[in-house]
Amino acid sequence: MKPPIFWSRLGSSADIATSVIGENPTEVGTLTYDAVYFGNGARISDAKYFILTSTTLDQIRSAGTVEFWAKHFTAPAAGSYVRGFNDQYAAVNYFVLYWGDVGTMQGWYYNGIALNWDQVINNDDIVHYACVWDKAGIDGGAHTRRVYVNGGLVASTTSAILDIDATATAIWWGSDPESGGHASDTAYDNLKIYNYAKSNFDTRVIERGGMDDLVAAI
Repeated sequence: MKPPIFWSRLGSSADIATSVIGENPTEVGTLTYDAVYFGNGARISDAKYFILTSTTLDQIRSAGTVEFWAKHFTAPAAGSYVRGFNDQYAAVNYFVLYWGDVGTMQGWYYNGIALNWDQVINNDDIVHYACVWDKAGIDGGAHTRRVYVNGGLVASTTSAILDIDATATAIWWGSDPESGGHASDTAYDNLKIYNYAKSNFDTRVIERGGMDDLVAAI
């Protein structure tokens, strides 16, 4: 298995400052850290978030995978949606994940096109998510985008996609509330980003995720 281009445990400010693999994110505000799946995760709330730069984003504009564990401390309020991650220009929706996009529908936007799935989020739910894309077709097939929840495929599309728009220059995890004054009160754990489309997440319950041979010393 090819290793990720970015991997952070996100369990502390020290984890944020020193990634296992890839660039070191920038922490904005003073994050708190709460138990998620493998241990603590970075808790995102209004004006407290972290940023990955174009160093990472430029490697995944045509194909990639973003996977992570999340604990939703507070479910999105009715009629409001909040960002899981966004591309810094969220009004254009180049690369944005919304909790509570429409009611119980969650939404992942790619160059302005939504891919939605129905998932009721309850307070304190701990869930594994993976957003996957490849404009040439995932695994050589017809799907260009997929969403997996707890390892299961919940949404897909065969619609043609382009590279993530060049206007998107960074990935912000969290940041300000998107509507209705609600911030994303979610903690993220074990974030990994790959520059190819993964289609199997059986190793999600292993922190190193099957990379023992590659990172045996970690």
